[in-house]
Amino acid sequence: MSDELDKQKLQNIKYVAISGHHFDRYYISKTNGKSMWSSDFPPVLRETLMDKGSLATQIAFGPDDSYFVQFQDGSMEWCGDIDPKAKSLFNARGVTVLNVWLGRQGAYFVAYLQQGVHKMSYKRVPKQVMKELSAKGRRVTQVLVDYDSKESSNGYGYGYEEDAEALTYFVRYT
Repeated sequence: MSDELDKQKLQNIKYVAISGHHFDRYYISKTNGKSMWSSDFPPVLRETLMDKGSLATQIAFGPDDSYFVQFQDGSMEWCGDIDPKAKSLFNARGVTVLNVWLGRQGAYFVAYLQQGVHKMSYKRVPKQVMKELSAKGRRVTQVLVDYDSKESSNGYGYGYEEDAEALTYFVRYT
C-alpha cells in the first residue's frame, strides 16, 4: 500500500482502509470520487463496490475474506464469519454505525449511536485495548488492531487474542 500512496503523493485522499489480517490489502477513496484497491481484495467485496457505484465511507477487513462496508448513502453490507451480536447491530433500527473492527476468532468492536446516545459493543478485544475502552470519560469512536504474525507453540497464533502481547493498535476517542 505504501507504494500506491507514494504514487498518489498523498493528494486528494479522502479515506484509507488497511487490513490487519492480509499483508498489503487496502482500499483508498479519493476526493474526486474515484477509488482503488489492492490486487488481493476479496472478490465479493470488489463486486459489491463496482455494483454499488458509490464510494465506501468505511471498510473493516476481517480474517479470511470477511468484511464490513458502509457507503455514502448509509447502506451497509457484510460478508463472512462475523459475530451475530455485531450483525444484529448492523441490522438494528435506530442505530447509526460509526466504526467497525473485525478480528480473528470472532473478535469485534462496533461504535454506534442509538437514539443519539454513543454506545460500544465488543468481544475478545485485547487487554491493552480494553484499558482504553474502559477509561472513564472517553467516547471511543474508532478502534484498529493489528496482531503480530508470529505463531505460538500451538501453531494457531495466540489462542485468544485478548492475551496477545505483540500487537499494534489505534484508539480514537473524544
